[in-house]
Amino acid sequence: MTEYAEMLKKYSDLGAELTSEEELEVNRKAEKLLSYSMDFSTLMSELTSWETMEVESLIEWVKIKLACSKEFQDFNLADVLESLVLRCIAKHVEDGNVPALEKLGKLIEDLDTGGYIDKADLEAELNFPLCNPAVSLCLEQIGLMDIASQLDVPWKNNEKQIKGFLSMLLKCVVNGEGKEITRTIARVAFTKEEPELRRKRATVILEKLTANLLECVRTKDHVD
Repeated sequence: MTEYAEMLKKYSDLGAELTSEEELEVNRKAEKLLSYSMDFSTLMSELTSWETMEVESLIEWVKIKLACSKEFQDFNLADVLESLVLRCIAKHVEDGNVPALEKLGKLIEDLDTGGYIDKADLEAELNFPLCNPAVSLCLEQIGLMDIASQLDVPWKNNEKQIKGFLSMLLKCVVNGEGKEITRTIARVAFTKEEPELRRKRATVILEKLTANLLECVRTKDHVD
């Protein structure tokens, strides 16, 4: 609920009372944040894989389950859908499940196009550091979080993920893969218009990758 508190503090610092429109905005934000913190998975427990359902069928299912649920019946449909989707994104990223992310990406696009969710709200909640080259690239390709934004996530407290990313990227390059994500990182590193910290981090990754490749050559490991 931090964002909610921040919004209230902003108006308090201005010494102004909330207008009706501002109050509605704050309350709506609070409702959304509350929904994002809730686990609605019990609504979907009877389904084998709701992520592959047709949008119309999914919407009808969630509407019916919400209407029949004493616990969740007052929640907004869009907020519930976004909460469900956010939890699935996090799970697939953690599992390194690229095919599942790709399928979920298609569903997100359909839900957004149909006006059932706001994809921009989902994007604003994502905060994944570079963790797995295939996953990082997939997040960019399905339009949820580009590589540049992943580079912006603080490295402090994410050292394990960054080291894992570098290790997996090296294996990809050694095996003749990883060209697209390496090219993307290089573009960030050499684009002057990019923020300085983002460029610096991209440069560090390229330098470490190069050093690791040279070490492979020195130790006569196979490099294409």
